[in-house]
Amino acid sequence: MTMIIKYAATAVLAAIALVGLQGPAAAAATFEQASICQPYFNDPVANLSRTVNSIQNIAAGPKAVICPVVRSQDPTAFGMWTYVTGNLAKSGKVTCTVWSVTGKGVLIGGTASSFTGTGDFELGLPLQQAMVPSLSAQSVVCTLPPSGSLFGITQIL
Repeated sequence: MTMIIKYAATAVLAAIALVGLQGPAAAAATFEQASICQPYFNDPVANLSRTVNSIQNIAAGPKAVICPVVRSQDPTAFGMWTYVTGNLAKSGKVTCTVWSVTGKGVLIGGTASSFTGTGDFELGLPLQQAMVPSLSAQSVVCTLPPSGSLFGITQIL
């Protein structure tokens, strides 16, 4: 799947989320390149390779990264969906979890999803409205196998 198709698929998902919603209840989407992701637990960055639009694990073993989730508004009644896109160049397993915390850093909850195999993937990570209050922050933590890459983080409210 080419990058253009990936971005088109994300746009279609955003459009589907908007169907039937009007006025202040309309959904909003934001997209961030995965190059903004950082090593998780201060893991050495030497085993992660960044490009303009991606981050790749170049280590011999799994590596974890943490990525901010950018919200443009408070969630609608359906809550918040976060989509993570990437590619596994070699057979392996990627697991991503979206976490939500209060403004004081207290964990509210999270949702995990994984993909096993080779090739392009897109993981959908929903959070119910109660898990995304106004004064909260969200982030995605992904564990990438060797040669695994992340391309983008899309958030739909």
